[in-house]
Amino acid sequence: MLGIGSQLAYGDGASPEVFTKIAEVTSIGGPGLARGTVDATNLDSPDDYAEFIGGLKDGGEVTFDVNFIPANSTQDQATGFLSFFEDGLTRNWRITFPDSPASVWNFAGVFINFSPTIVADDKISGSATVKVSGKPTLT
Repeated sequence: MLGIGSQLAYGDGASPEVFTKIAEVTSIGGPGLARGTVDATNLDSPDDYAEFIGGLKDGGEVTFDVNFIPANSTQDQATGFLSFFEDGLTRNWRITFPDSPASVWNFAGVFINFSPTIVADDKISGSATVKVSGKPTLT
């Protein structure tokens, strides 16, 4: 399936929660699921090999790129994702895929990074990162 039609949205925390699609997202990466390991090597470990057990799981990060529109309400410092950097709150997010019925990856996360790119003869773009908090769920 092609990625066209996919969406990234953030929730308002209300009940029922309303999600707002971020304008002009050009790519979405993640969440980057990972599991740590714990060294369980002991004096009886066979053949001088280290032994490990599964550790905590980490939802990783979700990255996204946008055509940066500083005055857009989903991107600006008043109500958009730039305001999330300032408040540091954990929010609900979702990635909606273009299949039918739509698959959705829901996760809580903290907005941790935004970096614009400005080039004289190209669009102004930006890259952002949300650190996933807890378990992302794919439905």
